[in-house]
Amino acid sequence: MATNGVQARPGLERVGDLIDVVLSKVAHADVGPVMRLRRDWHVVAGPLAAVTAPLRLRNGRLTVEVASGAVATKVRYSAEDLVGNAQRVLGRGVVVSSISIRVARAAGKGEERPQ
Repeated sequence: MATNGVQARPGLERVGDLIDVVLSKVAHADVGPVMRLRRDWHVVAGPLAAVTAPLRLRNGRLTVEVASGAVATKVRYSAEDLVGNAQRVLGRGVVVSSISIRVARAAGKGEERPQ
C-alpha cells in the first residue's frame, strides 16, 4: 500500500513507528509513552488539547502543562477522563493512574515558555 506516494515494501517498517522504541532504549524509559501521548494528545484531551500538553510520565503520574489557572481547574475536573483516555492510548504495559498539573510560565518573563 502506498503512503504519501511511497510504495511500502514487505518487511520494512515506517520510521515513525520505530521512534518510540528507539527513544525508550536510548533515553529515559518514560520518553516513549510521552511521545505517544503528545502525538495523540487531541484524542486524550479533546478540546483541552489546544491549551494543555503532556510533559512527563513517572510512576503512573502524568504531568500536564496548562496555559493558565483557569485551564488547570478544567483539567482537575476532567482528570478522571484524561487518565482513562491516556491509558487507552498507551495500552497495557504503561500505567497512568493520576494527573499532576503545571501552569506554564508566561512568555516574556525572562524565561522561554516550554512548547
